[in-house]
Amino acid sequence: MSATEQDPEKLLALGDDELYLGLGRELAGATGVPQNLGAVVQRGKQAFSEFEAQLRPVVCGPDGPREGLGALTKTTLVNTIATAILAGNIPAISAAAALYIAVLIVRVGLNRYCQGYVPAPSPGSAP
Repeated sequence: MSATEQDPEKLLALGDDELYLGLGRELAGATGVPQNLGAVVQRGKQAFSEFEAQLRPVVCGPDGPREGLGALTKTTLVNTIATAILAGNIPAISAAAALYIAVLIVRVGLNRYCQGYVPAPSPGSAP
């Protein structure tokens, strides 16, 4: 990922397929296996879907960035979501991948992305 692509403002200006392409490339790493762009975009979309079960608790949970939503600019929200994703210690998600994912979540809308999410009960809490 180039230094320009790490700028949330620049990422926010990209189209969805460009974001999925960047995510797909980031997750593929330097595998040395040439792939067509469509396959890389599909890999990015697939990864975004596959990570959802791990992403929603860190993004939508009580300690996630959704709590301070009203006071954040889009750029700050992207950075806050990316930080929460990285703090969630999800294997295979680098800082660059977290930024792509954060922009995609902001693009969907944080409230819409988190709609229907119910945090798991804390250990030892009453059912």
